[in-house]
Amino acid sequence: MLARTHKAEAAKTATQLFKQYDTDNSGFIERKEWLQIWKALFSDGGTLSKAHLKLARIELERADTDGDGRVSFNEFIEWMRALGMYA
Repeated sequence: MLARTHKAEAAKTATQLFKQYDTDNSGFIERKEWLQIWKALFSDGGTLSKAHLKLARIELERADTDGDGRVSFNEFIEWMRALGMYA
């Protein structure tokens, strides 16, 4: 029962995060939105350092498994799984 509760909570959190990052409600996190996430995390809303910009691009490529330049919900979940943030 506890495992099921944890999975349900993780799924809810992942869904909320995806919706928060998909600012245009397209059903995808596009490059511009992806960079906004990284800016919020690493630059206090300002410009990303070259190192953080490079990391953001690397992680976008890692998450975007079909190579269309944007991250679907399923790709987002798989990316989170690969990072150990989603069971």
